[in-house]
Amino acid sequence: MSLTIRRAETADAAKCGAILYAAFQKVADQHNFPPDFPSVEAATDVDRGAELREAVNAQTAIVVEHLGRITGFATGLGFFAHAVAETNQDLKSLIGAAPEFQGPGFLLPTRNHEVFAWCLDNRLKLVMQMTLMSIGLYNEPAGAWLPSILF
Repeated sequence: MSLTIRRAETADAAKCGAILYAAFQKVADQHNFPPDFPSVEAATDVDRGAELREAVNAQTAIVVEHLGRITGFATGLGFFAHAVAETNQDLKSLIGAAPEFQGPGFLLPTRNHEVFAWCLDNRLKLVMQMTLMSIGLYNEPAGAWLPSILF
């Protein structure tokens, strides 16, 4: 598998927005829920888009490309950053390429056993177990992802 990791650029925002939109749209379609984002443009421009722009400016955002196509991105790897990828392999590449983990580490849903086991196999440690709670209905995104403590 030919994967490339590079710093994200401003021009990548629409492609990253499309990945984010697809992650939430699949869940909405399956359950006949209203979408979290009404369009790719909304996914690119709202809070998560602002977070991506700030990360690009701070040079903490990275993208993973497969055969020249962006298949995942991270605003950084840490509590206050998020990542979304099409596959677990894309997500593992983002984690593996991180020069550092911001703060005490990053949030990984342990129900993604494949990525969790890979992290343990690569000498990462579980520092604290946390529980995600929400007010109202929670729509778990499709694909591979690392949530931010902010959202």
